[in-house]
Formats: sequence, structure tokens, C-alpha cells
Amino acid sequence: MTVFIFSASGAEIKNGTPSHAVKTFFISMAKADLTTAEKVVGDKEIAAMLKMINEVIKDTPEYRNEVLKEFAGYDKVEIISERISGNSATVEAKYQAKGKIEKTTLKLNKVGGVWKIVESY
Repeated sequence: MTVFIFSASGAEIKNGTPSHAVKTFFISMAKADLTTAEKVVGDKEIAAMLKMINEVIKDTPEYRNEVLKEFAGYDKVEIISERISGNSATVEAKYQAKGKIEKTTLKLNKVGGVWKIVESY
């Protein structure tokens, strides 16, 4: 079992890491790019929700503005720490939601060589 721990505050995030998957998710949500966000989600319910919202945006383009408002500030996500153990990882992050700084811990699994978010708490 390999365990890798680091703090990424202010550090460059490397492609293909759990932290990169988390950052991709938050930035994609801030841009209402739910197709990209869905690619780093491994939870089927969350992926289905993203797909459904994306379909609503396609059918009702003005709804995109509501999504942009809801996730404004997510693009300012900051990775606090990353822990990797084999094909599982946890990433602590902070982000801005409705003007307040929030913290979350996300659990990721490596699926087909790609890190995917499977849980947030």
C-alpha cells in the first residue's frame, strides 16, 4: 500500500492527480461546463444529475445563467491536501460558495487510470 500526502496550497497541480480531478470539477461547475465536470465524477447519481442539468441547459439556454450564479466562485477552489493510498484518494479543498468560504473533503477512486470523485463530505 502506497500512501502519498501533500499540501497543495499555492502549488501547481499536476495533470492526472486526484487534486487535478477535483480542481477540474470545481472549475467546470463554475463555467457551467457540466460535460467536463461529469468526466471526473464516478458516482452514478451525481453523474446522472449533471447530465440532466446539462440537458435542461441545452433545451433552455437561459437556465445556464442560473447554473453560473449557483456555482459562482467555485473556480477559486484551493486544494488543501491530497492523500493517495493505492487506487483511492482523499482531497481536502476550500472554495467560495455564495460569498462564503467552504471546506470539503472528497473521496476519489482511480477508474480505468482516471481519478473520479465518488463522495463528498
